[in-house]
Amino acid sequence: MLKKQYLRAMNIGSFKNYLTIALLFFFASIYGQNIISGNVVDSANNPIEFANIILIESTNNAVKYGAVSNEKGEFVLKLEEKGTFKLVVSFIGYKDFKKDLDFSESINIDDIILLESNTSLKEVTITSSKEFITKKEDKIILNIKNSPLKAGYNGIEVLQRSPYVWVDSSDNILMRNEAATILINGRKSNLSSSDLSSYLSGINSESIKSIEITTNKGANLDGESTGGVINIILSKGVLGFNATVKTYNFFKGKNYNKHYLGSVFNYGANKWNVYGSYNYSKNYTGTKIDTDIFYNETYNFIQTKRLSESTLPKHNYQLGLVSEIWTNHELGLELFGSTNRRASGVFGNLTITNNNDLLDSGTVNVTNNANSNVVNGILNYKWKIKGNDETFTVFVDYTNQQNTDKNINFSNYNLGLFDDNLETNNADTDTKVYSFQGDYKKKYNKGLKLETGIKHTISNRFNGLLSKFLEEDSFIVDEERTTLFKYNEGITGGYFSLDKNLSSKQYLKLGLRIENTAIERFDLLDDNNRIKQNYTNLFPSAYYSYNFSKSKSLSTSYSRSIRRPSFNLLNNTIIKVNDFRFLIGNPDLEPELVDKVEISYQFNKQTVSAYYNEVNDAINGVYFLIDDIAYYQKKNAGSQIQYGLEYNRSNKINSWWYLRFTGNLFYRKFVDEQGNDQFGKATIYLNTFNNFKLSNTLDLDIIGRYNSAKTDAFYEAAEKYSVNLVVKKSFLDKKLNARLYINDVFNSLQYINVRQFDNYVTRDFTKPRTRTVGLWLTYNFTNNVKASKKRNKSKNDVKNRF
Repeated sequence: MLKKQYLRAMNIGSFKNYLTIALLFFFASIYGQNIISGNVVDSANNPIEFANIILIESTNNAVKYGAVSNEKGEFVLKLEEKGTFKLVVSFIGYKDFKKDLDFSESINIDDIILLESNTSLKEVTITSSKEFITKKEDKIILNIKNSPLKAGYNGIEVLQRSPYVWVDSSDNILMRNEAATILINGRKSNLSSSDLSSYLSGINSESIKSIEITTNKGANLDGESTGGVINIILSKGVLGFNATVKTYNFFKGKNYNKHYLGSVFNYGANKWNVYGSYNYSKNYTGTKIDTDIFYNETYNFIQTKRLSESTLPKHNYQLGLVSEIWTNHELGLELFGSTNRRASGVFGNLTITNNNDLLDSGTVNVTNNANSNVVNGILNYKWKIKGNDETFTVFVDYTNQQNTDKNINFSNYNLGLFDDNLETNNADTDTKVYSFQGDYKKKYNKGLKLETGIKHTISNRFNGLLSKFLEEDSFIVDEERTTLFKYNEGITGGYFSLDKNLSSKQYLKLGLRIENTAIERFDLLDDNNRIKQNYTNLFPSAYYSYNFSKSKSLSTSYSRSIRRPSFNLLNNTIIKVNDFRFLIGNPDLEPELVDKVEISYQFNKQTVSAYYNEVNDAINGVYFLIDDIAYYQKKNAGSQIQYGLEYNRSNKINSWWYLRFTGNLFYRKFVDEQGNDQFGKATIYLNTFNNFKLSNTLDLDIIGRYNSAKTDAFYEAAEKYSVNLVVKKSFLDKKLNARLYINDVFNSLQYINVRQFDNYVTRDFTKPRTRTVGLWLTYNFTNNVKASKKRNKSKNDVKNRF
């Protein structure tokens, strides 16, 4: 029997804001007396905390009363006398608000709006901050500029510390266990997960103004956007030239390490700017992989212990231009490229037993050399027909990715029960994607907004695998595993979306998207093997919210989306893991359809959400046996259902401690085609980020994560947890920033999964080198003159399926 591992349950204490409670009692005690009360907000209606409120006597300009606003922007002044006064409200970085008052009875002033000041603040240190998390329509907005994340982080690290978001060890960005859709300034990123990680790692948090998080999908997004939506809004740059140079080194022990050197620049004027970046990284790492296979009928047991080592040098570059070609007309061009050369080897020992009796043993070694080149070109055009009230945009996108993979697999057995073998596998892939999209937006009277558009994407993919095995000193082509395929895919879609503030408290958004998918697959080695698919889907979406007050709201949403299988899964290829395990593709895979329902309650700086997700025609991996050889293949079968509760909280405990906490409790199960529930299990996910401000230039971050065991169809993953530490120090007026990382302090992060079938059980144990020590340095060059930093937009998301 396979042992299950358990972890002591983590107890996360709850925190209370004593200052807020004290203020509430204070307000209650003065209710009914002569007071002046009000609410201080900025131009975006965000509450301003710690604003100074003073009351000056008109006759002699003497200050009579004073107060500060609380975290909701609220203030109260209790007066002991009547008279004529001047009310002055001020906050660093904003213009003063002044109002003459003839006070004879209690006064409640509506929102006091402070406008930003153009005055330089170079000599002023701001120790307070505005609201970090706000809600607008169907979006949760993280005001990065008003948070501890505003300096010293990169884009990936900001997302790691954001509510609702989970970034795994491979830098895949997830929301509720699904891949999130990433937008940059409203454009959909069409980079693969690894290239997107490199792109976001090159963005400094100083360049991020805010992040908009949407847990429901609108009609304006492709039907394939199944997870939540994350829109990263970049802040304004500089007039002239500014740049950032960054380097880091991570040490993993036993000569394993990762090095990085990169730079980002922006140069522009009021109506145009050019920007670019380049970075180089080299990652040398090792991973321990143990695999056990048990055959229930024959009692054979195969155990493999392997060490995987890889070296990955990678180059990324970007160059873009955005220009206002004439009034209200903007044109943008961008080129992005990525090149990497991976060299890897897997070296393992294998033993085969039956009822603990040794049958044979040996070694299994695999070497691999893989090259990948990606080029992406973007053209954007935007016409502001009536300012921001009516716009028309066009996106043209081209992507080309070329991959080559050369693999040598050698097995050697000691006792002669099995034959030694040597084989080679050479794979070539060439993918081209063309995308065009047009969008029209218009705001009508009484708050009605219309958004509509069309999109057409063409994907052409060539995939070939040449497999050979050694026989009597010569290599023979393996006809069964050698393949040569060509794919053509066309996706045509259109959508419309309407949203409106039904009242000062109610907001409604409705949308519908239609997409047609046409696929042709050609087997270039068999003229009779040609597959065509053509299907049309509708994707409705709806969102409704009700605001009880500025800090309390209730919302509900529904959306439908599609998950098309990746091109790799559709390949009819057979990949050898060892002589007893093979991975095979499935050209007959159908897309999954995903329905989501959610209801959320937001109060103060906390959100509680209940959600239900159902995936129909779920794609799951299944093992089957042929002559004691295990084949793993993805298949459509049944439904995957997940429902749960999610809690998010972000707030300052006090002036030096900021806390962000996410907890997710969900139940996940598989329903087979006969309607039977299987593999049901409850799972807990906890994520906490603590920022301790030790001084004006010194910070400490403590990040903890925990995932209890979770299940999928024919699959159970063991629990995992980790703790990371980051010490940050700034120098030279915060132009030079240094960080010391200690990742996975307790070296606890490992991956264990079990797959059980009627006659076959597998257990995989993977332990990467997760405990690392890193030194990180950046230096910022800027002239501190404000101008517009603009970035091109892309609407091509097919690269996510490469």
